[in-house]
Amino acid sequence: MVLLGLGYYLLGSPYSTLLALVARKIADRRVLKLVRQWLEAKVMEDGREEKKLSGTPQGGVISPLLSNIYLHVLDRVWAKHGRHLGELVRYADDFVVLCKTEWKAKAAVRLVEQQLGLLGLQLHPEKTKVVDLRRGRGSFEFLGCTLRKKRSILRNPRWAFLQRWPSPKAMKRVRGRIHELTDRRRAGTKLRDIIDFEPPQSLYVDRRKAVAPQFDFKEMMRDTPQNTYQFVDIRKSLKCLADDSYIHEYKPTYGENRGDSIVAGKMWLGGLPVGFIASNNNGVIYIEAARKATEWMIRCGNQGLPVLFLQGSPGYMVGKSEEWGGIGKYGSDMVRTCSVLNVPKIQYVIGPDHGAANYGMCGRAFRPVFCFTNMRGRTTVMSGDTAGFIVESVRRKNIIDKGQQVDEADMAKFRQMMRDRYDAEGHPFLTGSLLFHDGAIAFNEVRGKLVRALELCYRVPVGHTNWGDLKV
Repeated sequence: MVLLGLGYYLLGSPYSTLLALVARKIADRRVLKLVRQWLEAKVMEDGREEKKLSGTPQGGVISPLLSNIYLHVLDRVWAKHGRHLGELVRYADDFVVLCKTEWKAKAAVRLVEQQLGLLGLQLHPEKTKVVDLRRGRGSFEFLGCTLRKKRSILRNPRWAFLQRWPSPKAMKRVRGRIHELTDRRRAGTKLRDIIDFEPPQSLYVDRRKAVAPQFDFKEMMRDTPQNTYQFVDIRKSLKCLADDSYIHEYKPTYGENRGDSIVAGKMWLGGLPVGFIASNNNGVIYIEAARKATEWMIRCGNQGLPVLFLQGSPGYMVGKSEEWGGIGKYGSDMVRTCSVLNVPKIQYVIGPDHGAANYGMCGRAFRPVFCFTNMRGRTTVMSGDTAGFIVESVRRKNIIDKGQQVDEADMAKFRQMMRDRYDAEGHPFLTGSLLFHDGAIAFNEVRGKLVRALELCYRVPVGHTNWGDLKV
């Protein structure tokens, strides 16, 4: 059992009694005069000054000390007459009494009320209560913590302890303080002030004068379908990013209709040179596309040229002809080349980001310096349609093997459920919360963010790539 007494005891304490108690410990009249002036000082309430005849100033630095002096009488009386009732735990004017039985708790209430009455005080009716802690029935708040009795599960189960966690009021104050410190209007202010005193950093590359593209972000929005799995002409998007809308493409006619699923080359971005490997059309990576991407990554690594990956590939092509043609070899070459490429890498997800293509196009596992996405991006193991087809095929086979009838309406509902589930789990907001990327950026800020990311990449020397025994 717990007797909980909280707050405002000294609001009604007369100054004469309090000063008499202070005088027992202090003989210096100058100090006593200073304490008296402190107590008699006027207080501001609702814009008006008032002089209090009793109580201590709330929030004053001396209030806890005066509380301890005044309630020390209660401590002495409890040690002499109330110790058999329970344990008194007091902090300033807040205290709890731990009692083993209900009748001891009620007796403790009477003793405390009697002693406080002699001091001219009374318990706060709303903040004083008796709480039953047996078997974890109740809890109470004390000094910013919520406490509850709990049995031990690590040692002897008959042992019990007081489990504590921050009280709702304390958590509200903490959240308010965090919100105040992390307000968008203030975020980064101190960091910017520190950076302003730092000497300007140089770029490890000769920078040209930046030229605005001939096509702005509105053209990119018009050329980008809303559906994640609809074809994208990536060359139009690249011309909205490159300086003066000029790009130099590597092997543009290689592997007709198959090598075209990846567009590789170089461009100037904000006056800085950068190589790019971009998913095109439906983004499915064929043998020719994988070989083109591998060769271009090797060239960029040998030249020390950063690479921008525009990822919108659902994966590598499968099937008998591709397997016999060597998609396993050339696909693994592309993944391995990306993993050992020791130049700054930036990924920008513009569509489906599934399966092994996430690795071949420099996903988070291969440590790109920056990893962005737009709202079309969907990063999952596979698409919802593929997952629904696979699981549905297994369910159909199990139903047929049992000799039962397949419910097509139920199957259609299941396929839609899988699409919705994978679409939700691959949404940029969810993947961002899992740190799969560094943020979702809108079309009107893509060029600016990529230019800034490329500038930061060039702040350090570009490393040398050791290809090992790579054979392509």
